[in-house]
Amino acid sequence: MKITKNRLPKVLGASALITATVLSGMAFGPAADAADLPPVVKHMPLAFELSDGTFIAPHPVPYTAPDGTQLMYSKKFYELPSDGSLTYVDLIEVTKGRYAMMNEAHNQCYWALKFSTPYVTMGSASSTESVCADASVGAAYGWGLNANGTLVNIMTNGLALGVDPDFKYQYNSESRVALKQASIDDPSFASLAGSQQQNGGFNAQGVASSATIKAGEQQDVAFGMKADAAVTKLTNTTVEAKAPSGTTFTAGQTTLTGKYRASASDAWSDDKTFTVSGSVMASGSLFRGTITDVDGAKIAAGSELQWKVNVAAPANAKDDQQDLDFTASGKTNAGDFTVTGKSPVTITADNSGVNNPFSVDAPIDGSEHKGENTRFSGKGSAGQKITLHVDNFATADVTTTVKQDGTWDVNKYTGTGEYKFTITQTDNGTANGSKSLTINPSAAPINNPFSVDAPMDGSDHKGEDTVFSGKGSAGQQVTVHVDNFPSVDVTTTVKNNGTWSVVKHTGVGEYKLTVTQKNGATANGSKSLTVNPSAAPINNPFSVDAPVDGSDHKGEDTTFSGKGSAGQQVTIHVDNFQSVDVTTTVKNDGTWSVNKHTGTGEYKITVTQKDGATANGSKSLTINPANAPVVLPFDVTSPKTNTTGYKGEWVEFTGTGTPGRTVTLKVTNFTSVSPSVVVQNDGHWSLKKTIGSGHYDITIDQADGDGMTDTKSLSLN
Repeated sequence: MKITKNRLPKVLGASALITATVLSGMAFGPAADAADLPPVVKHMPLAFELSDGTFIAPHPVPYTAPDGTQLMYSKKFYELPSDGSLTYVDLIEVTKGRYAMMNEAHNQCYWALKFSTPYVTMGSASSTESVCADASVGAAYGWGLNANGTLVNIMTNGLALGVDPDFKYQYNSESRVALKQASIDDPSFASLAGSQQQNGGFNAQGVASSATIKAGEQQDVAFGMKADAAVTKLTNTTVEAKAPSGTTFTAGQTTLTGKYRASASDAWSDDKTFTVSGSVMASGSLFRGTITDVDGAKIAAGSELQWKVNVAAPANAKDDQQDLDFTASGKTNAGDFTVTGKSPVTITADNSGVNNPFSVDAPIDGSEHKGENTRFSGKGSAGQKITLHVDNFATADVTTTVKQDGTWDVNKYTGTGEYKFTITQTDNGTANGSKSLTINPSAAPINNPFSVDAPMDGSDHKGEDTVFSGKGSAGQQVTVHVDNFPSVDVTTTVKNNGTWSVVKHTGVGEYKLTVTQKNGATANGSKSLTVNPSAAPINNPFSVDAPVDGSDHKGEDTTFSGKGSAGQQVTIHVDNFQSVDVTTTVKNDGTWSVNKHTGTGEYKITVTQKDGATANGSKSLTINPANAPVVLPFDVTSPKTNTTGYKGEWVEFTGTGTPGRTVTLKVTNFTSVSPSVVVQNDGHWSLKKTIGSGHYDITIDQADGDGMTDTKSLSLN
């Protein structure tokens, strides 16, 4: 590309004369001519040497020529002197984006300066061997663009001047800047002319710092960037940090204090100039902020900037290695920059855990789990090893580790045969807990008379998974069939201990059911029952059956229940302080039930039944009374031993004892659920259990907290 010829004016200072390189206004290309220039725009000087030996530089801005070449031209324009004593020059493109100036008066000569930098080359289009200087001008000039856009003026007297394209100036004022210079033969010129402008003067790779965070705690994580060249200006600077996976930034962080050090070996010092102002995003995983624009920053080559952001690890965090990703971007006096990096963060789990006494809570010794993945569970000391070993035949052990909450669980497939297990807890190979149990015991099968013990005929089980259970002959099949509308049958097999159980979902409508036991295709037992009966509503006298007046229910969801008139509203109201009322409606069977949370203080409560706005039943009671608990002798007051006539119904057992002690009911002559209850503050207790038509031998125990128990025995049916 050839630029239109124009004259070359002399500039200030005869003894240290530097002739300013000029371009042809704003017109580029071979067809451009001086006549095409605007009337005022004549010349654009690239640099001036003043009489005091300093330099001023116009503010070049980029221009892309029609052939795609990017040039730099000045914003400041100058009139052409009227004496006509200027010298014509040509601007010759030596390589794409690199240029040389040639004096027309000496066009038999050419410039071929040999530099130690690859960024600027001077010469004519045809030869590159010798150098001519214009004696009448005093110096010959060339200029060009290096690989990253830096404008460079070259003088034949052996100096190279790197002109920063972002230097601001005001001609003939006190705002001056000395152009940087280096010997043409000095290898450091390559760094001066080229690298100082890479990525706006900053290394594109951020400066990372490692950190370790313990689960449930928080820690500052540092990150930063390094300057490869002196930087004096920062604008439009944004800083972002992304929290390591599985962690979050602590809320409320709005300021990241800027830190600065001249080199990696120096100590950090706070510098408010580089403070980042921003916020943590709603997700907690991203911090975004900005730095206030700085003009006159003092960021030396080789120096570093740093910030710290606070990171929190959740309490349940596991051992892990993740990165804090960070990005800083903006613009400096040297151009645009983007810096990215990763600060490695080590997350360590909280290994402090609960140490419970070793126990095996499931399965129950002697229970059947034939051909299934049986779940073994219990308690122990956090981090210790649990091993399940089969004693009576060869099969692989299974192991697990006690969790931090002091519990453990593991599955093992158990076939149809008898399994004798030893379950052991070990701490680094030393056993400190053991229990033996038998699964699928090989005792003779039990053949009980067929019965359906649950659910009760006429009971409500609306919209729930209802458990059907009873007794029968071991190995025979039990089927639950809906008679009054199409529904999928459910079946099960009577276990070796003569019991059976199966679950069927029952909706809100009435279910007429037939439960049948078959030996092959032959039925040998059947019972009909109705669930969710659609009988006429029952209107019972209003009562509050639970909780017991004066009982303790501190810090729990307490069930209030009783009887009343179907469809009417029951309200639980606290009289002695402000608390939200809870309400429910008496069901069609004349019963009602609702939960209310009761704290640790005393509650004086009024329970009222209303028909519309008219109250027609009321009862007052006190929960968590402030008076001392009443200690009564342990006894079973109801039912009396040898009572008969219970056939598939809920029986309420009541008695007296020591407040706070646990009372447990156990059936001793066959396997059955063992309900328990805590003695109330008034020294009374009550619990319920379904009693079938068979004979029940029962013990009721009160634990005294020291490993001793009080026991009462009774027989029913």
